[in-house]
Amino acid sequence: MTAAQALELYKSRDASEKLFRGDKSYLRNKSFRVHTSESVQTKIFIEFVALTIRSRFYTCLKEQMQKSGKKNYMTVPAAIREVEKIELIRQSDRGYRMDYAVMATQKEILKAFNMTAANIRTQAAAMNEDLMQKRDELRSKELMEAFARSERSFEEVMRFLSGNEVDDE
Repeated sequence: MTAAQALELYKSRDASEKLFRGDKSYLRNKSFRVHTSESVQTKIFIEFVALTIRSRFYTCLKEQMQKSGKKNYMTVPAAIREVEKIELIRQSDRGYRMDYAVMATQKEILKAFNMTAANIRTQAAAMNEDLMQKRDELRSKELMEAFARSERSFEEVMRFLSGNEVDDE
């Protein structure tokens, strides 16, 4: 193997050791605070999955920085904080939309995961559609429950909803 390959292999070993050290600091795993061995095994498994995902984030960010020729300035926590800034805001028409455009730093992070700003906009539109549909379903359910509790007939309720008042008997 070449010197560059040996150095890369050594650095990856170092990254693995840092991940296990991170298990104690990032995930606060100095003590398990559980009582059964099954709980300990479950907690260790979940932490292993979390560390695996964190490691993949790190690797993807590192590769993207190498591709773009930029210095790897983005740590995993910093990247997560930056991407968390992408949010949906409820607008005056009760719809949900992105409040701001995807920024250059966010686009660079998204590239690391083979995503673009268009992917984010598409996801935002789909989420808006889902939220609006769920809202409408909830309103329909509430209306049907109110109708079921009502002493009025279906025709009386429909006349009321259409604007024609119902005469009290």
